[in-house]
Amino acid sequence: MTAPLDVLVVGAGPTGLALATQLRAYDTPFRIVDRSLDRARESRAPAILGYVAGGTDLTGLRAYLARWLPSA
Repeated sequence: MTAPLDVLVVGAGPTGLALATQLRAYDTPFRIVDRSLDRARESRAPAILGYVAGGTDLTGLRAYLARWLPSA
């Protein structure tokens, strides 16, 4: 039997992983499920930076990135 969890994240793409990062920051139990049985062979980082940019003000990521990337 597995421990109860509060959130099920469906998909390990940019949005799912960004959500998982936030859930972890708030100590919220979650599980990620994805239909792919293998790990991604290519980096998803370029998609994450552009796709999640709208939510960075909520996470404080924009201020963090601005220290390293002046255009962030």
